[in-house]
Amino acid sequence: MNGEKVDLILYQEDPSEFIKEALSPAKGVIVNILDPMKKEALAIVPNDQLSLAIGKKGSNIKLASRLTKYKIEVKTLEQVTLEGNQA
Repeated sequence: MNGEKVDLILYQEDPSEFIKEALSPAKGVIVNILDPMKKEALAIVPNDQLSLAIGKKGSNIKLASRLTKYKIEVKTLEQVTLEGNQA
């Protein structure tokens, strides 16, 4: 395919597992479904995995959102911890 990389992911019936698969190659992803009716999810990643989860110019997160049909917000564990302490 002209040197283009192709990633294959396994379909999962559990939306959080499917989103986790779709965000590969990021490792250690924790997915919380915020609103199943609105199809909103929060993906929490280790600090060193943020760029992999988002992808170049946001390409990975956009593709994961299109594939899973969920609006996915990605945050680092550090960001979530800081927000929790401010609440």
